[in-house]
Amino acid sequence: MKHLYFFLFFLCLGPIACHRNSDDSSNSQDAGNTDSVVAVTTDGASTTDAGSSDGSADGTMPVDGGNTAGACELAASVGGCPECVDGTVTCSFAGMSVTRVSCGGCQARAGLFQALCDSGSMASANEIEAGMICVDEDAETASDAGTTTDESIVTTINVTSCELVPLGTDDVWNPGENATITCQVRNEGPVDHMYYPEAVLETSTTGITVSIGTANYYGIGFGDNWQASVQANFLVVADAALTTPTTAIFTAIVQNMNNDGCGTEYHPCILNTPFVFEVQVE
Repeated sequence: MKHLYFFLFFLCLGPIACHRNSDDSSNSQDAGNTDSVVAVTTDGASTTDAGSSDGSADGTMPVDGGNTAGACELAASVGGCPECVDGTVTCSFAGMSVTRVSCGGCQARAGLFQALCDSGSMASANEIEAGMICVDEDAETASDAGTTTDESIVTTINVTSCELVPLGTDDVWNPGENATITCQVRNEGPVDHMYYPEAVLETSTTGITVSIGTANYYGIGFGDNWQASVQANFLVVADAALTTPTTAIFTAIVQNMNNDGCGTEYHPCILNTPFVFEVQVE
């Protein structure tokens, strides 16, 4: 009878033990199937493989919450750039550079973000924004009067007339005498020039010397809000041995005094047509 009880006891425990072993086996199998397997690239950045729970199939997305998506997030956050044009800008980060005609550098930054995103950059948004360098190419290469780019802000400043006044004993400019030349300079717009424009007088006539050949200004305005017309006073000398009559040919121009770049609203480039005129030495 005792043996019968033991037999029935083990008969009841058997299915329970088997069922428990089955559960343990199932759990053991589940434990080996993780949602995210971490791999380390050659540069030490953590990535997830094709089985990652974030759905990345190429192994480029980081485990730590999306650092490599930083460039893509920045590219998406730009939205649309303004349509104005104020310079050609180059933006660089981690050996990659993008140059774009831009408004406030927006197009260049957006282009760099997208290029980094497409290349699978591992940098976070904070790292990109902190390490990105943007340079205005126009500011680096712009030159003086008359040299402009399509993106430059320009204004037209011309010499409109010039008059010679002899400094001798009569009203005739004679050999060996000085004379003043007074020219009218006008900013024809469309913007003020507030960064040291200058008028320059030149001659290639033999026997004629320009002693004072520049007239500098703090600024020349445009329209009614500023003095749009100014005078330029020059001093010239006729050599005493000059054969008379001689026709002296002069050229008056207007340019930027400082050749350190132009094309901004404060410092526009100058469009200028040289003013050529003749006077007689008698």
